[in-house]
Amino acid sequence: MAREQIVERHIQLCWGFARTALVKRVMHEVLPQTRIDFWRIIQGGTLDLAVIEWCKLFGNRDEDTHWSRLIPEAGHDKFRTGLRAAVGMNEAEWDTYWQSMVDYRNEVAAHHDLDPGNAHYPSLDAALEAVYHYHNSYLFSEWAVVNPQTRYPADMREFANGYQEELRRAAEVATDATRSLEPGRAG
Repeated sequence: MAREQIVERHIQLCWGFARTALVKRVMHEVLPQTRIDFWRIIQGGTLDLAVIEWCKLFGNRDEDTHWSRLIPEAGHDKFRTGLRAAVGMNEAEWDTYWQSMVDYRNEVAAHHDLDPGNAHYPSLDAALEAVYHYHNSYLFSEWAVVNPQTRYPADMREFANGYQEELRRAAEVATDATRSLEPGRAG
């Protein structure tokens, strides 16, 4: 596969993760305590899918789509330093966060251990910041040189903020339509 295609695949993985994570975030904001299975399944499924998508980029260095396969080795330390700054973590905190995401993927989302060591639902905030950093500081600049008329926005975080508002409006309409179905609520 040509490098240009690999860069675009990484951009698409970033967008796939960000969209899924933002749907999860919005659904939790709009219906934090829902007991309607339809919404609970969507909330759980979007968390699982978001973690799986994120791990394609940041999980296992042996994966073809791991960031370290695209960024030249000479730039790894610079990227890691920028990544930790972007997520507001030191190396030990990042390692702990990274491990929690990989454990969730391995024990809950992609596989299911009967007795997982991971008993928490990971926050996607740092994962979003990591993806924004990867896209904004590396992927977009390389892509835009070859594709100056690109459809991808230069600032993923800025675009995501507007996208999140669009999702929130859609989620509010959708959840309003089912609010009377909440168990124990008079319709």
